[in-house]
Amino acid sequence: QTPAAEGQEADAPSFGTGIDIASESLKVGFSAGNMDANAVLWEQGIRQGLAPYKNVEFNTFDAGGSGEKQVQQFEEMINQGYNAIIVNGLDTSALASVTTEAETAGIKVIHINVGPESPHTAGISNSSWNLGVTVANDVMAKMDSAKCVSIGPPVSMQAIVQGAAAFEETLKAGGSSYEFLENQAGDWSTENGNEIARNLLTKYNNEIDAIFCHNDQMAMGAAQAVEAAGLTGQVKVYGADGLQEALTYVKEGKMEASVYCDAVQQGISAAQYALYALAAGVDGSTFAAAPDIVAPSIVIDSTNVDDYLK
Repeated sequence: QTPAAEGQEADAPSFGTGIDIASESLKVGFSAGNMDANAVLWEQGIRQGLAPYKNVEFNTFDAGGSGEKQVQQFEEMINQGYNAIIVNGLDTSALASVTTEAETAGIKVIHINVGPESPHTAGISNSSWNLGVTVANDVMAKMDSAKCVSIGPPVSMQAIVQGAAAFEETLKAGGSSYEFLENQAGDWSTENGNEIARNLLTKYNNEIDAIFCHNDQMAMGAAQAVEAAGLTGQVKVYGADGLQEALTYVKEGKMEASVYCDAVQQGISAAQYALYALAAGVDGSTFAAAPDIVAPSIVIDSTNVDDYLK
């Protein structure tokens, strides 16, 4: 958020003329940074949220991990006259200009978890900071002392996705019994989580008590590395997202926990907010920053995993 210049007042958010969302033909797009397990659930939720409106055309765009491609997808949707774009962003700065272009054209931009740096209509986020705090508190509740590491997001996203920093800060505030050794940037994949975890275990001579990974894919890879080292149960591995495969790992004792945020409900909320913004005439281009709705997080471990396994 950029403050107003000294002596000037920031422009107040404004509302334009809304449209009849029940009768006008509408187009809503979902731009997924990667069409991974989370994106599939977000898409499912978006479809549910839009389902009552038969006048809405919905399309999904998979950027395949390319920030440049995602920008191109935005431009395509702007040129095709979409009414709303729901996005899970890859390169927040690269999306800034094209998001401003979309909002200025009256297209409502709603982010899920990671959004453009420029002002836009809204976001539905699983707070990465709260995620790190939640995992650190669970570690401290279960262990009298611990040496901990984290496998965080890519370097380009660390300013926005701050779970690893929150994990470190919360552990340090817990006292000298809890030692944060280091964070390494991951790339969200199981293979990468496995490789980083193996290197960390080697580096610290297996003297690690907890590994916090910023998503379940990396956590499953870390759990595989821990199992290969014969340390399952001794090294607590935490993930995030509540993916069914990861919950099986929790059930089998290979992972300590996954911090769950209902991805389907996030998609539903994003769709509903997009429709509301269109009906109310919300002008996101006048906002100082996008309002961000924080979704609740739940620790799923051996005590409650059966409630979430399907």
